[in-house]
Amino acid sequence: MLLFVSLGCSIIILSGIYLTYQVFQVVYLDAQYRHIKKPKLWAWFSISGQHSEGLILYLLTRKKHPRDALSDDDFLAFQKGKKKAIAAFIFEVIGVVLFLIGICFYH
Repeated sequence: MLLFVSLGCSIIILSGIYLTYQVFQVVYLDAQYRHIKKPKLWAWFSISGQHSEGLILYLLTRKKHPRDALSDDDFLAFQKGKKKAIAAFIFEVIGVVLFLIGICFYH
């Protein structure tokens, strides 16, 4: 059962890092096409905070800026980034389940 705990923790950490990277990439691309000043700063700000307050503030800010049409390559990168973020979130849930199984059955 210790294997489940360590495997779950490893999956949670790695998928969390990957999810954060994908959210950064998607927000950076979105901020560029909305012509928000300092898009990289907003991307960093969106991934900061323990309760996603940076992402919520970015989502409230982006309402004021209409987005230009994405180029074909950037549209594909945007869609791939969203799919990769969803996959990372699914792996994170799997890691939590493995961790909880290891904790519940560990004597």
